[in-house]
Amino acid sequence: MVKTKSKGDFKMSTVQEDAKNVIQELSKLKYDKGAMSILRKGLSDALEFKTYKYISRMCNIENTRMRTIVKHIAAFYATHPENVCGKNFGQSIRELALKKDPKNGIETFERYINRILGSKDSISLCSYLSFLIRMIKSYGIPVDYETLYTDIVYWGDRTKIKWACAYQTGSDKEVSDVSDKNNS
Repeated sequence: MVKTKSKGDFKMSTVQEDAKNVIQELSKLKYDKGAMSILRKGLSDALEFKTYKYISRMCNIENTRMRTIVKHIAAFYATHPENVCGKNFGQSIRELALKKDPKNGIETFERYINRILGSKDSISLCSYLSFLIRMIKSYGIPVDYETLYTDIVYWGDRTKIKWACAYQTGSDKEVSDVSDKNNS
C-alpha cells in the first residue's frame, strides 16, 4: 500500500510498485545530507521516530511490518546510496566475499549468508543486514534496493533459495530455472 498524493488515503499496489516508489523517493533525497542523516537513524529503534517525516511518504507507518522494512531500506540507502539494477543480495554478498578474500572468501563468508538465511522473518532479517550493508559500502559494491525491498517483503523459502544459489554460483536464476536443471 502506498499513499496517494491527492487525498492521503491508501490504494492497493503491488510490492514491485511500492519498491520502485520507495527508491524513487529515496533517490530524491540522495544529496540532502540532513535527510540522509535522519534516515540512517532508522537503524536505531530508539531514534526511528525521527524518520517518520520521510518514511510516512513511502508507506503506511501504522503498519509495523512495512514501517520496519521501509525504515531499514531507507537507512541502508542512506548509508550506501549506490543503487544498481539486476542483482539480488546473495550476489552482493558473493561479490563482497570475493573482493575481501579472492581465494577463500566464499567459504569465509558462509557464516554470514547462513545467518541471513536462518532469519525466520523479514523483521529479524533487517537487523542482520545492517552490518553487511556497511561492509558492502566499504568495498564500493552497489546494491539493488528495489530487489532487496521486494525480497524482504516476500522473505521465505523461495527468496532464501534464490539468495543461496546466487551466493554459491553468482547467478540470479529463478528458483524454478535452477530446479528444472537439477531435475534433468
